[in-house]
Amino acid sequence: MKISYNWLKENLKTKKNPKELAELLTMHSFEVEGVQKESQDYILDIDVLPNRASDCLSFVGIAKEIAAIENRKFDFKFKKPKEDKNEKIHKFISVSVKDKNACPRYISKVILDVKVKESPLWLKKRLEALGQKPINNVVDAINYAMFVLGQPMHAFDLDKINGKKLEVGFAKNGQKITTLDGDQVSLSDDILVIKDASRCLAIAGIKGGKEAEVSKSTKNIVLESASFDPVLVRKTSKKINIRTESSLRFENGLHPDIAKRAIDYVCSLILELAGGKLVSGEIDIKNQKEYKNTNIVFCAENIRKKTGIQAKDSQIVSILKRLDIKTRPAKKKGYFIASVPLERIDLSSEEDLAEEFARIYGYENIKSCPLAFELVLPKRNDHYFYSQKAKSVLSYLGLFSVYNYSFVGEKDKEIFGIDYELAGILHPLSEDKKYLRPNLLFGLLKNVKDNLRFQKEVKIFETGKVFLKEGKNKIKELSKVAGAISYKKNQNELFFEIKGIVEEFLFSLGISDVWFDDAEVEFSEEKREFWHSFRVAQVMSGDEKIGILGEVSSLLLEKIDISSKVACFELDFEKIVNMAEEEFEYKPTSKFPAVVRDISLLVKKETKVAQVQSVIENAGGEDLVDVDIFDIYENENSQDELSKSFAFHLVFQSNFKTLSDEEVNKKVQNIINALSEKGWEPKGE
Repeated sequence: MKISYNWLKENLKTKKNPKELAELLTMHSFEVEGVQKESQDYILDIDVLPNRASDCLSFVGIAKEIAAIENRKFDFKFKKPKEDKNEKIHKFISVSVKDKNACPRYISKVILDVKVKESPLWLKKRLEALGQKPINNVVDAINYAMFVLGQPMHAFDLDKINGKKLEVGFAKNGQKITTLDGDQVSLSDDILVIKDASRCLAIAGIKGGKEAEVSKSTKNIVLESASFDPVLVRKTSKKINIRTESSLRFENGLHPDIAKRAIDYVCSLILELAGGKLVSGEIDIKNQKEYKNTNIVFCAENIRKKTGIQAKDSQIVSILKRLDIKTRPAKKKGYFIASVPLERIDLSSEEDLAEEFARIYGYENIKSCPLAFELVLPKRNDHYFYSQKAKSVLSYLGLFSVYNYSFVGEKDKEIFGIDYELAGILHPLSEDKKYLRPNLLFGLLKNVKDNLRFQKEVKIFETGKVFLKEGKNKIKELSKVAGAISYKKNQNELFFEIKGIVEEFLFSLGISDVWFDDAEVEFSEEKREFWHSFRVAQVMSGDEKIGILGEVSSLLLEKIDISSKVACFELDFEKIVNMAEEEFEYKPTSKFPAVVRDISLLVKKETKVAQVQSVIENAGGEDLVDVDIFDIYENENSQDELSKSFAFHLVFQSNFKTLSDEEVNKKVQNIINALSEKGWEPKGE
């Protein structure tokens, strides 16, 4: 918001220089972005936050704030325009409002015999300093009045209005309007417009049209001062991609009552600059629901507790009065009723009044004091604790944390083969953010694709919420942790690396008895589309399913244009939190050497790793301390019954002695015999 220092000096009678005013406003919750000299004036550029847009996007609003801070009186006064009693407004124009929720108030006045010409120098210079291009004395008066009072207004050439009638209503699909800037805008039935008997004349709250613009040939004008629904103005402005000083003010909310004072002021200004006669009366259409006075009941003691300021009741009342908030005692002792000014639509609660009181009192004047209660540490939040620990462990394992949007779109459903209903969003930001995500893996794959363009390897993880629809109106929210790795080279060991990462991750969180069951992978349509046909496994702890890991299907990678292999995991974080232990049970390391043997075997295509591993562990005895698979090969074109090959590392170690070759060979032979009994073809090395 830009404001003229000369205007403040003339109307507020301030003796402070521009820099002093900037410092004063900064101390009281306003951010002054700069003070710039413009010709004979200084312009203060003030960053007005949305909560104060209703009253402080105007010279008068800022002047009131300065007066309240300095404890001075300020009232913006102007001469009320005189009306010509011989002419009545209904003789010249009629107005109708089709939707009073979209347009809570619409005021029209008519001025005859105006002389449209160039504005006086003082007005042109002031508008130029505010970043506005001077047009003519009538249009400039309206623009200047908007800056002074914060109420946008508009003028139509009365003689160009067909049927001598104005209607506030919604446009028809396909209608077009040429704006004052010469741009042609296509309209739809959700855009509010002002129209005459045959054409659209203006886009409500945003921009006027060429059809009835005020030009040098204009003699008679119709003035509009209205209030429009802020949400409607915001949506329209975004839809047609036009943002103006007018739309900025309307979309932040203006009380309908401000429109009356503004139109009186602009009439006075136009009569002074362009002459003419103001027709008697006005057309004022109101939605009475919008005219409820805001009264807030507050307790003086609560104000003291909330602010920490030990002020008397009279001091609280006095400071609120400086903000034009009138108070009166309530029936209950110590309570008051505050009547909020119409333009302060941001004030609605006792907390708001406490903030206003503290702001004007001065934050710098609030004395510090020790806390009057004992600080007790809150109970530990296990979810947060283990979430931070999980991020730390995965980072230690070489993965980088990412954070994705919680949304997916229609295209994602198609690419990832989702054939079930997703949790939808009422008002999605765009088509690709239409649903809540059902898992974390979709986002991670997109990250892999983007990063592989610049990196030779990608190792990432994410923790977050996923959302599943249950029934018509119920949405289940789950916490997940997921990761993905991919290399442009050395892609053959991806499955085993992701398996090792998950093992180490779960072990670091104190989760024991972790194993991987490829026989129990539940293949829904989505998972069948997503995962490799056999390089995939269920992550287990005891009998509990924690999640899934594996390589991503080559068909899916081709769909999303990833040429390298990708391995992923996704784990149920709620289950991890419930299983996690901070105490670890340590067993002494054997002081005797370990013996490693490898064994390979041919199995049927449908055989799972877990089935083979179970047979090996049962046959190996207590000295078999570890079984690791290091190779899987499947000849998809083979016609042989045994077309899949597994290879395992077997680690033997005793806690009591050094194992001899004969003892180890005997144990390996026992394993080979057990595997042969299953119909498989083992071979030891």
